[in-house]
Amino acid sequence: MKPQTLIGALIVTSCTAQAQTTDSWTGRDKGLHLVAGAAVAGLALSQGATRAQATALGTVVGVLKEAHDSGGRGQVSARDAVVTALGAAALAYSPVPLTVWREQRRTYLGVSFTF
Repeated sequence: MKPQTLIGALIVTSCTAQAQTTDSWTGRDKGLHLVAGAAVAGLALSQGATRAQATALGTVVGVLKEAHDSGGRGQVSARDAVVTALGAAALAYSPVPLTVWREQRRTYLGVSFTF
């Protein structure tokens, strides 16, 4: 097992052990986590990262955010970390060109086409 994998597993295990048990998979913040993961992956891809690297970066950001929350600065949610990772993977491995953008204080995730 690679050291990075072991460290990631330990962080996730730590977050999961402290995670709230009432967190819903459909909580209102899950969309934000999905878009945040996609945004991180999109940024990584735009800077030349591979799909795997972009997904890993989105996953790490999600885990680190939950680790930050575990210090009493929020509610820890393993599901939030998972949804953030799914957002990163969805953007990185999508067969269609996806993009994330902000307009008038709203964040959008959409399909981009060039005509």
